[in-house]
Amino acid sequence: LHNAQIAAAALLAALLAPRAGPLAIVLDILLGGLLVVNASIVGVALGGYGGRLLAAVWPHAPLELAAFSLAGGSYLAARDGNLPARTLATAAAGVALLLLAAGLLEATVSSPR
Repeated sequence: LHNAQIAAAALLAALLAPRAGPLAIVLDILLGGLLVVNASIVGVALGGYGGRLLAAVWPHAPLELAAFSLAGGSYLAARDGNLPARTLATAAAGVALLLLAAGLLEATVSSPR
């Protein structure tokens, strides 16, 4: 659910970016801050747990990273004014499917038993 909230923030920013005008820099700062905070959390966890963390996340992490890349790429395209609404909707559906698949893998394969 946390990952879906982060991706939704990027997709919402993509929806708002073309209308933000000079305030678009605020969206850049907010999304950049979100990226820094979450990357820091992952970095600290990796430093603390090392191989155990990698063993736990390797099945689902690539799908999560793909979802975040799609959401972030959608924001960047919208920021440049090159993202039609239909394409944004398709990207949002792709993000949702990727995160759903990642969640299923995390719940079934990645969870310690």
